[in-house]
Amino acid sequence: MKKILSCLLSFLPLVLFAISMFFIFFMEISSLFWETTEPPFWFVFLAVFMVIFTLLMVIAVYAVMIYYIVIACRSPYLDTSMKALWSILLYFLNVFVFPVFWFVVIRKEIEMKESKKFREDIM
Repeated sequence: MKKILSCLLSFLPLVLFAISMFFIFFMEISSLFWETTEPPFWFVFLAVFMVIFTLLMVIAVYAVMIYYIVIACRSPYLDTSMKALWSILLYFLNVFVFPVFWFVVIRKEIEMKESKKFREDIM
């Protein structure tokens, strides 16, 4: 369960970013077809929705970033230099590094814990 949840968390900011880019593109294209100088009501509603959606996206990015940095710093499978490297990468390239971090660190860490638990159950 933890593996699936953390995988979804790693792709969540990219999905939210794609949705926001779609809405921005839609708003720009639809503004070309206005017949008045005043924007229609639905456009104002969509603009307010975009502001709220963008704030939620930023909160989600920072929450996932902090969660992954804590995982990187607490991981017993990474040495000190790798913990520092992952922390720096997660901070500066966050949205693009989240899936890579999940694949390289979290997935392997969960598999190692499961195999260790499996070996302990056998013996």
